[in-house]
Amino acid sequence: MSTSSSSSHHVPLECTDAIYSIFLPAESADQDMGCGIEPNSAYLNVYWDHVRKMKFWGFVQGMVNVQSLYDGTDYALKGIKEAYHFRIKVADVVPVSRDIRIENIHWVIELSPKSGWTPNWFAGCIAAVSFGSVVISLLMMWLLVVMEIQKAVADSECLWRDSGLPVKSTSRAL
Repeated sequence: MSTSSSSSHHVPLECTDAIYSIFLPAESADQDMGCGIEPNSAYLNVYWDHVRKMKFWGFVQGMVNVQSLYDGTDYALKGIKEAYHFRIKVADVVPVSRDIRIENIHWVIELSPKSGWTPNWFAGCIAAVSFGSVVISLLMMWLLVVMEIQKAVADSECLWRDSGLPVKSTSRAL
């Protein structure tokens, strides 16, 4: 996999593959899908989706030349390009869109930043807030421990006074 530098658009991969699992509707887990053989029964729960009543049929894999697909030069797209308008967009980034109607023409303008809607400093901000929360939690825990120690020292001095035994005058620093 290499980075393309020939186009003015940034396409991260020249080729990629896509693998999809295919599940078909089935009456029961025992249905053999016309094959006459059944996969290993030990794995039957993997092949059968009892909620949707679907059974695993197999995989489909395909190789896609992303650069030619993105540029619209893919052989399979030639017929589509001549008859249809099409676009390819990044699924992760939801664009801001605006419909424009002029008489009988309907246009849609979509805009999204190349780097996405999340600013570059967002991850650092999350890390700083998380670190700050941990520091504040540790300080609060230290404060509670110190308060408990002070309370225990004060209680022990009261016990000495109440017992009638002589109390030594000492200064304690925490």
